[in-house]
Amino acid sequence: MGIALTKKDVYVCDVCGWEYDPELGLPEAGIAPGTAFEDLPEDFVCPLCGAPKSAFSPKQMDTSADGQAVTNA
Repeated sequence: MGIALTKKDVYVCDVCGWEYDPELGLPEAGIAPGTAFEDLPEDFVCPLCGAPKSAFSPKQMDTSADGQAVTNA
């Protein structure tokens, strides 16, 4: 029996590879879980390298029913 997978979008910093997951938000920066990338403030920067919001690219990830990322290793 296989694992049921769903797709979700995350946003990856093109400079350092840090990922913003809208489902998780970024509570330590005052961004609530469920905040869409498009709804982040225009002055949002990557918390690791300081790259601007414009330096992020969308990426689709496969997730299991419990929301965990799945890799095809």
